[in-house]
Amino acid sequence: MKEKKVAMLPLIALLALLLIQPPVLSQPVPPREETLIVSDSWGAPRGWNPLASGMTWGWALMYPSLFFYSTYKDTWIPYLASGYEWVDEYTILIYLRPEAKWWDGVPITSEDVVFTWELAKEYNAPWVGAFLPYIESIEAKGTHTVQITLKKDNLNYFALFDFLHYAATDGPGGGFIVLPKHRWEKLKAQYGPRLATDFLDDNPEQIVGGGPYRLYIWSEDVWYYVRVDNWWGRDIFGLPAPKYIAHRTFKD
Repeated sequence: MKEKKVAMLPLIALLALLLIQPPVLSQPVPPREETLIVSDSWGAPRGWNPLASGMTWGWALMYPSLFFYSTYKDTWIPYLASGYEWVDEYTILIYLRPEAKWWDGVPITSEDVVFTWELAKEYNAPWVGAFLPYIESIEAKGTHTVQITLKKDNLNYFALFDFLHYAATDGPGGGFIVLPKHRWEKLKAQYGPRLATDFLDDNPEQIVGGGPYRLYIWSEDVWYYVRVDNWWGRDIFGLPAPKYIAHRTFKD
């Protein structure tokens, strides 16, 4: 009997490995000629939950920031925002584009911006911590108007400029992105304090974003984003050229 138990161990170990393997690509790999390949990090993807630490490369492709900064032209490009207006030296109004919609057709509004700010603060999201010492409050002043008030005792315009856009680094201090309130308030109710730790958001079919790319397929070594051809920004910015963006992990 002892010999039989020992013989079963390799089989049990093999089954265990199969169970913890990441999913294989469930759809055909996109054509190379339509794919932009990026290699920015090593290791398997850690999920696409923006509230979690160590986010997987590319998640910011799926969620809009208020502005975008072009390092090539050294200019600010309004993205989700259409413009801004200073009320006084501590207060700025950000006007959102009325055309903006989430992938499921729900309009993107100032309530999404405020909700994201409060949610990210509550769960200590890595991309808001750098701005907490400088921003007093973020409030909705209408469906498409957001008011940001800076702290009078710690005024820092450079921090505000960093906040208004999201950098390609995808790291702490990279800026602010907006999440859909109608999805994430349900996730918060479901997961509670475990939302930033237990929820990976790795099912492409369930993610609701508002950016020009959505998660398509993924495995341990490579994951793909596919262009959203009916993206709300196509008539404003045009569609990005690559139909797919792939991230390949490098080994060393």
